[in-house]
Amino acid sequence: RMALQYGPKMSDQETEELYQHALEIAGITPNILKTPASSLSGGQQQRVGIARVMMMAPPVLLLDEPTASLDVETSNHFCQTLKRMKGLIGIKDNIKKTFLMVTHRLEEAKFLGDKILMLEDGKVVEYTDAAQFFTSPTTERGKAFLKAENL
Repeated sequence: RMALQYGPKMSDQETEELYQHALEIAGITPNILKTPASSLSGGQQQRVGIARVMMMAPPVLLLDEPTASLDVETSNHFCQTLKRMKGLIGIKDNIKKTFLMVTHRLEEAKFLGDKILMLEDGKVVEYTDAAQFFTSPTTERGKAFLKAENL
């Protein structure tokens, strides 16, 4: 709730609704709320971070390798959380959320992505719908990349 202290003023009821909504979206249980931050697992810390950001209601959420330090199971849970959040309308601003996620994990891009932007040496190599990219990339570089990844 402290995150809202510096944003637009809201009533106590609006603040509580937003708080509960953020906890629900991020999958934060009462157990997590009672645990000292230093004792939270990596996945729990990620979920708390997502809830904190959701309370601020940014129009765009930038995620840079959000699962890089997580084990496979925790990474999968985190991606499920992001999938639930995808396209949600913010309770605070009534605007759909946009995510921009940088990842080297193609399974995450395939699971979460609507669009794929492939960069190489700082240049755009491919930009297309995710379904298109994973079935028939539009560039030779995209095709070679997926072939090398055995997809």
